[in-house]
Amino acid sequence: MPGVFIAFIVLTVLAVLVSLVVFAASPAVASPWRVKCAALVSVWLVPLVVLGWASSTIVSPRNVGVTTQFGKPTGALSNGFHWKSPLARVREMDGAIQTDSITVKDSSGARVRLGNNSMAVVENSVQWRIRQAAATKLYLDYRSFEKTRDHLVLKQFQSALNDVLAEYNPLAGLRDGLNASQNDDLARRVSEVLRDRIGGQIEVVRVLLPLIRFDEDTQNKVNAFNSEVANTRIAEQRKLTAEKEAEANRVLSASVSNDPNVLVSKCLDIVKARGGSPAGCWPGTGVIAGIK
Repeated sequence: MPGVFIAFIVLTVLAVLVSLVVFAASPAVASPWRVKCAALVSVWLVPLVVLGWASSTIVSPRNVGVTTQFGKPTGALSNGFHWKSPLARVREMDGAIQTDSITVKDSSGARVRLGNNSMAVVENSVQWRIRQAAATKLYLDYRSFEKTRDHLVLKQFQSALNDVLAEYNPLAGLRDGLNASQNDDLARRVSEVLRDRIGGQIEVVRVLLPLIRFDEDTQNKVNAFNSEVANTRIAEQRKLTAEKEAEANRVLSASVSNDPNVLVSKCLDIVKARGGSPAGCWPGTGVIAGIK
């Protein structure tokens, strides 16, 4: 029973006793009616104020209040002022968005097993908040906000991470040509699994998986694949450049066959770019173009 309500009972008993004394006073010591009324109002005002205090509560901003009576949850209150039973207590649970992550000792993330049977460390975070409509049941099941976080949200988050990452094989993605980071897609799938499991009680705002650290063997294979991809792109670019140069030479050769002055014009362009004497650009001069 709340202490304020106990104080109300004690003050009420005292007010009743004082009232009886006032009305039972002998005529010889009786006070005027107005004095009696003033005394009674003064006596009863205090317990009434205490009763009003016991029957009201203010829930802090962004919090959810859970009313309990004799240890049993009876309802949920939004933030702000509320009237309640004087016998009820109000337990507040944080209703703001929370950001939590799972880490293991000497690591910055959660250890999970991947689809290729290797281990990885996954940096992670989840943003969530309790649903007001579920606050009563959450309090009944877990009794505090901290236990709700530890035994419901984080445990289910770890389970969702394990289940989704167990289907992720980074080496299979390389074989299929999907060498780009799949972290965003994995985070989306984890959030979907988590919402399916606790979405009725907890609003899952967002899941982030910014980095997945593979074990040494898996990382070496990923690095080797990325190196081969880079080499392939360089080779393709070299091939494309050679084809363009061959095409340019073919066009130049055809132009020279039709008009020898084209070669002279090309020579003059080289001389202009490098400097030197243009005398060698005309056939029969015996001078090497571009040499002073």
